Amino acid sequence: MIPAGRLLIIGNTKCTPHLDITPQKTGYPLLSPDILHCLAKEKDDRIEIIVSDARSDSFKKECRDALTETGFSNFDFLHIHDLNLPDEDYYLKRLSKAKTIFFVGDQSRTYDILKRSGIIRFLYRKYMFDSGFTIAGMSLGALCIPGIMLVGREDSSSGMIPGLGFLTHCIVDSQFVHKTRFEKLASTVIQHREFLGLGLGSDTALIIEKGWFASCRGTGTIMVINARNVKKESNESSVYVKNLKGRILINGCTINLMNGEVA
Repeated sequence: MIPAGRLLIIGNTKCTPHLDITPQKTGYPLLSPDILHCLAKEKDDRIEIIVSDARSDSFKKECRDALTETGFSNFDFLHIHDLNLPDEDYYLKRLSKAKTIFFVGDQSRTYDILKRSGIIRFLYRKYMFDSGFTIAGMSLGALCIPGIMLVGREDSSSGMIPGLGFLTHCIVDSQFVHKTRFEKLASTVIQHREFLGLGLGSDTALIIEKGWFASCRGTGTIMVINARNVKKESNESSVYVKNLKGRILINGCTINLMNGEVA
């Protein structure tokens, strides 16, 4: 079945280690307005910002300022700190009115909390049937959106854990800013060849429609790693691979996530 909703995966935002949005000295967010505009189709659409870890008042202010500067007026924070959500009906009532769900914070904790609740089933139905609905995630918060998550450990063999399952055929790295991240993503994709690897740089986003048609937004780049035709070769001194493909997407580029072909 083709999903009616959209996914929005936003890369690292050149921020401090503890904040996902930081204003410039001019007062404008480091995350470009072009990406923020993608959060919702209308400025008064309801946006629920799901926060799974403790966030300071300064973070909330900076986030509010960034969204307000972009023109959004109907948003608030929805905290899910407790592994056993005290009043699930309260959360479902708020989420039912939202046009956009925006994940920020630790991806592993978000998964651990939501997998125990009926919230994830509710969001999945809404994503499948509501054409005006968007599931978004920024920086670490974006990593929980796929069916599997790439975690931060350097050991690729132990770096895969379950995700929320909205994107089933890709491995996403939204922290793709260092050379070591390329090595980690490439080695992980080689071990799991049925998946495409998506490495998002700073100030870059991927908009996914119909579950497979994706377009790049922002001033940075997205690295696409395709190992579906990889063959392992060896000689007396080493083991290596052939036919590993890489693509670089810039603003406006589109890609078919089912077959890895760039349009």
